[in-house]
Amino acid sequence: MAATILGIALACLHLLRSAGSAAAWAPARPSRTQTASPRPSPATNGSHQRPFRSACTHHRHRAATSLFAAPTADISSEQLASLLEDIDESSLPLLRIGDRVGSGSYGTVHRGHLISGKDDMKPCIAKRAWTLAELEAGVPSRVAKLEKEEKDRREARAAARRTGLASVKLGADDAGDMVEDESESLSPEKLKERAERCRHYWEVERHCFRKLEDNQREVKAAPGYLGVHSADGLNGGDIIEGYGALSKEDGNQWMAFEFVGSATEAEEPAPTLLDAMEMDWKDQHRQSSNGNHHLHDIQNAMNLPESYTFGDTLDAIFLSVLENLKAIHECNIVHRDLKPGNLLCDGSNRRLCLIDFGSAADLDPSPMPSDKGNALENLFSGGMQRVGYDEGIVAISPVYSAPETFVKMEENPLAFDVFSAGLIMSQLLFNLLDERTDAGFLQQLKEVEFDLDLWLEKELAAKLRPSGLDDGLEYLGERRGLWALLKQMFQKDPRKRTSSSKALERFKMITGLRSGEVEWSDDIISEVAREESYFETVIESFESCAVSPLGMENMPRPLHFLASFKKGMPVGLLLAEASEVEEGSMTSDEWSQWQRATSRALPGEVFVRGWEEGSQASQLGLFEIGDRLRGVGELPFVDGGFERAVRLINKQPKGTGTLKLHFDRISSPKSPPSSDTPVGDSRGIRVAGQGTWKSGGRRGNQEDAFVLHEIKNEQIGDVLLAGVFDGHAGTAASETVSGILPPLFTTELMASESIVDALKNSWDVTCSTYRDGCDSRGECVADYDPREGILYADTGSADLVVAGTTATIAALSLNPSGTDDLTILNCGDSRTLVLGEPTSPDAGGSYVVFETRDHSPDDELEIERLARGQEEGLDYSLPFCSNAGSYMRVGDYQYALCRSLEGSYVTSKGIVSDPDVTTLNLGTSLANRQNCALVLACDGLFEVMSNEEVGREVARMRGEGYAAGDAAKNLCGQALKKGSYDNLSVVVVYLDKV
Repeated sequence: MAATILGIALACLHLLRSAGSAAAWAPARPSRTQTASPRPSPATNGSHQRPFRSACTHHRHRAATSLFAAPTADISSEQLASLLEDIDESSLPLLRIGDRVGSGSYGTVHRGHLISGKDDMKPCIAKRAWTLAELEAGVPSRVAKLEKEEKDRREARAAARRTGLASVKLGADDAGDMVEDESESLSPEKLKERAERCRHYWEVERHCFRKLEDNQREVKAAPGYLGVHSADGLNGGDIIEGYGALSKEDGNQWMAFEFVGSATEAEEPAPTLLDAMEMDWKDQHRQSSNGNHHLHDIQNAMNLPESYTFGDTLDAIFLSVLENLKAIHECNIVHRDLKPGNLLCDGSNRRLCLIDFGSAADLDPSPMPSDKGNALENLFSGGMQRVGYDEGIVAISPVYSAPETFVKMEENPLAFDVFSAGLIMSQLLFNLLDERTDAGFLQQLKEVEFDLDLWLEKELAAKLRPSGLDDGLEYLGERRGLWALLKQMFQKDPRKRTSSSKALERFKMITGLRSGEVEWSDDIISEVAREESYFETVIESFESCAVSPLGMENMPRPLHFLASFKKGMPVGLLLAEASEVEEGSMTSDEWSQWQRATSRALPGEVFVRGWEEGSQASQLGLFEIGDRLRGVGELPFVDGGFERAVRLINKQPKGTGTLKLHFDRISSPKSPPSSDTPVGDSRGIRVAGQGTWKSGGRRGNQEDAFVLHEIKNEQIGDVLLAGVFDGHAGTAASETVSGILPPLFTTELMASESIVDALKNSWDVTCSTYRDGCDSRGECVADYDPREGILYADTGSADLVVAGTTATIAALSLNPSGTDDLTILNCGDSRTLVLGEPTSPDAGGSYVVFETRDHSPDDELEIERLARGQEEGLDYSLPFCSNAGSYMRVGDYQYALCRSLEGSYVTSKGIVSDPDVTTLNLGTSLANRQNCALVLACDGLFEVMSNEEVGREVARMRGEGYAAGDAAKNLCGQALKKGSYDNLSVVVVYLDKV
């Protein structure tokens, strides 16, 4: 059978984290009682397009936040009862105004009650425009200042309740963020113009809400519109002099909306998305972390199930935003001010809804009122106008504005909102929860001409990057096609930008593919592969990224590795059985390597015979001629030839977009060290084979990592470095260690020429690099907070709990003459065993001759160490017993170990990375034994198998002719059958006497 190029189009990526799909909620249509109102009278169309700033628009993007959100008292039940007794039914419906909720961009908002009968009264929100008298008195700016002070006091009280502090100081930046009062310097004409502008925004909003109400869709995109009413009174008029200076001519008209209540406090108005984002941001920067994902407050505000993950919450938010846009766009209304402050968290319907349509435009022509426009305008327009359009003077939020700034009928005007939606999605996705970081994101997009691929490339190339980038990329990796959708939403040219309807359809397809409700088709696979080609390389690069200052001749050489390929595109890997390759098909060097690698090949084993230039296989830079295929995904591959390998590949889950292949390789030819210094005294033991296997097991998320590397060194000869790293709270620590320890060990070995010193030093540098965020050359690897400008791993929140990992590492010489010395470093509860089958009574009955000590909370030596630390004044925690075992309490977490590589805060509590380092004489230890081996494994194996069981199984398998990699694989399989729920990683090294 001829060697075949492995290039099969397969299903696309579905990463490890799994979660239930978000449910779709269709809110019930509430009954409404409303009075018909006359059509609005929009202000005269302007002739030029220019940004407009006034008391009605100044800080518009901030002021609108409070429209439905600030908690206030309402009219008392006694007052309402008295009112109902005296009511004249002929005057109904009656709007009763309560306390002020907040001030907006063009007016003020109050709570109220709409009374349609003595038995028909409903709470509502009422909104009116600022009047000329109020503008002349400077009321808007003074109300904004008052509301800022009120908000500061509320937050200070809330912070005091959380922290126990008597007071919380107001930050300088916040204290200075007030609306300036320009009224005193304006002429009467300018003040009148501003009053007209405020009224205009009010009229536009009324028009849009009426149109939405008349064209109800299945999705409730905005609060229910209850009509326009004159109010019978006003609470709060004594707050500021001039506030509430109303007349029937200029201000005693109120728009009423259905009251949207808070999910946590039903009597209070619902918070905006911006309010919830601010709470999430503050929670992340509190001194005590609660361990929730960074959108947890939004999850609560939307009343989403407690079981929802970060990804589930994002799905619900994105779905709501796109559904809302589709609903208003079907009415041909463009919002033009889509931002978190204009999205209410409607907990009763578990979704978001839109508010504040003052900057909107109805793109359908409407009859122009007879008192608007001149005769010539009416002649050419047919007496029609587009309400809110053609103004050229519109208040928008620059942070969320599309590149075109102003919409044009011939250039896909509805796409303006789609761009703003993409910004909100990205803000939540990458944890850019404050306005400064999100504004920075928009500026970065502008610098790369809104090319999302180029933006990501620049971010990944930077030494410091957003702290939420990894979470966002993981979310996107689990929802293939979403990156391409965001790219379409960020198209600079609105004519090329996708519509809200298509975006919603695409998003539902993406979430359906993830949940399995939608099947991957060949067309979808090809489309995603084409549109996300760069993004796929980014996802793959997260799997293996070891950078070393070493030359290629000194680079650590992995003897077992995982190669990840993106599906839907040819792999470009040439595989063949040993008998299928002829000498003339390779260069002489390749043929020599092929013969050496396949000299002991079994029938049906498959090896790498080459790769296509420019292919995925070539770009990975991992492969050598003769690498042997050992597994496909979680499935082992032993024999069966190329056809069976293809069958295994086709059996991989369709929901995944990455194909993972296991390979191993033989050690390179060994030459004696140039140094005359012997590596061991008797040089009695040599490595006879090695292999590894890892499995996600029942947990799904694989947090373990391993190394099995051949380290080149001319002075003392090559060294085998083997290690297992059991990650927890994520993969950051385990992947960092597996990525940087081999090259660090190589460098230290060249400097010290001592395996013991090199292993100790490289572990210390690895730990400090991870913990402090920078290596000795100042190249930082910690997460970066763009708002605070800090490295979380070094100077971030004092009790920030970050990912950690245990480690068990072994190093021994690969000198052809053999060695006696085995160096073992252990930190945590992963274990290294040295074992062999006894051949004489002198060896004793046990198969295990050495085992590392678990650094667990019930270990007496660890308890003594922690107690000494407390006596010395260190802030160490002490182990405690619970029904589930012994633990150490650190902040909001309980740790079932006493030593591990952790962040600074956890380390300060006594969970240190100080290792046990042992040098073992193998000649003495393995005397009178056969079928000897070295086993390194995470605690997932030892939870279900004792050391002795592992020792006997490995000795048995070696005696029966199992390869070391197969022995590791079988141990993982046995652990799963015995009920292990943890990740499983096992390295097996066979040892022979020289």
